[in-house]
Amino acid sequence: MLVIGLTGGIGSGKSTVAKLFAEHNIPIIDADLIARELVEPEQPALQELVNQFGPDILQESGELDRRQLRELVFSDEHQRKRLEDILHPIIQRSMLERLDKVDGPYAIMVVPLLIDTGRWEMIDQILVVDIDEETQIKRVMQRDGVNRRQARAIIDTQISRDARLEAADQIIKNSGDITLLRDQVTVLHQAYLAEAEAEICKYSQQNNTCNFTIYELPLVERIRIFLRLEQLFERTRHHIKINTAHAAHSVILSLVEISGLTGRGDLKSEIIKELERQHASLKRHLDLPGINQSILDALLKKINDNISSLHEIREQLDQHLQNDLLFNSVRQRLSIPGGTCNFDLPLYSHWLNSSDNHRLSTMESWFKPFISLQQAIETCLDAIRNSSNAVQCTARNGYYEHKLKLKTDIQMVRVFVDRSSNSYPTISASKHRLNIRFMEWSPGEPNSPQVTKDVDFELMICGI
Repeated sequence: MLVIGLTGGIGSGKSTVAKLFAEHNIPIIDADLIARELVEPEQPALQELVNQFGPDILQESGELDRRQLRELVFSDEHQRKRLEDILHPIIQRSMLERLDKVDGPYAIMVVPLLIDTGRWEMIDQILVVDIDEETQIKRVMQRDGVNRRQARAIIDTQISRDARLEAADQIIKNSGDITLLRDQVTVLHQAYLAEAEAEICKYSQQNNTCNFTIYELPLVERIRIFLRLEQLFERTRHHIKINTAHAAHSVILSLVEISGLTGRGDLKSEIIKELERQHASLKRHLDLPGINQSILDALLKKINDNISSLHEIREQLDQHLQNDLLFNSVRQRLSIPGGTCNFDLPLYSHWLNSSDNHRLSTMESWFKPFISLQQAIETCLDAIRNSSNAVQCTARNGYYEHKLKLKTDIQMVRVFVDRSSNSYPTISASKHRLNIRFMEWSPGEPNSPQVTKDVDFELMICGI
């Protein structure tokens, strides 16, 4: 399930945006609402707050005096840190428990201090609700009954607006017009649904739970490199999440291959060229009848964001790995069979047997500089894969031939084969013709013969 972290400054309209997503029947897990539940009378968290800050934070009814607590912590950074240390772990644990129980293509986790406290591991993308500071101050004054100085002080305790926008994967502009706000939510909802569906399909294929296997043939060298990197990025992230010693070794193996591909000096420019080409091609579809303009606008913005992120990378894509002692020590020994045993590399053995948090922190630091690259490649490949629809075809006696249109810019061929079929396709293509032969494999046999029966499959010829 895709998990979206919804955040924004105080008074930005996070709750309103969350309600608009809820109108689409999307599960909402709100940190503020959970925090309120956790400090109800007789709850353990409330008693811990009293122990730390004294009985003055309680009303006569025994309920938490939120205004009193707010004035206490917002005027003292040390006190605020004590409050966060008490509540944040409990809130996060409760949110995770609720996330495990929800069902749907994606879920929204509303976390006001998401960026301030560091990106949560379970959150896939960050959605920021943005508002100009003057409007924000007025809303905080009206909502909390505070004066301008107090509102300004509260806002200043949070991360800056610029830092919040920089960390965002998507941004919703809240001008106060509910119609415009609803339109933005609808666009994002459709985009999240499409992305969640693609993730479900990818997960199902990797875990043998869907009823078909997808075979892809890139027809452009640039796309061939993208597909290789996509697979390596997926493999790396998978093993980082497992975070065992053996999984950590697999992470290094994948990163060595990633480094080999990203070490090419022209790779970044190749990705930017492809993104710019796709942007120019897709832009020609603006205002055409039958095109969902909202989705297209969102895709064009996503492409522009990817291009900007890549331009911000000033050094060689794998420079951080080239400068890492541990990583290079392992890389140099990988060419020797069994060359990473503990007697060969005591430093590596020390790291593998360190705490889970330490090992995870190292792997994430290795992978983090590749995130912009990964996101750009995902955008490129998703646009290509979604550029056409699958067509039902039949390979007579295991052979299929398709004439290609000369003026069509084809970048990839995708073949969907039923998992129950004991056959796999070998795909070849030229400028004029596409050929697919279905081969039958038997364990232990030296060769795979072409099947002699008809094979039904689905075909996508993709290109932008």
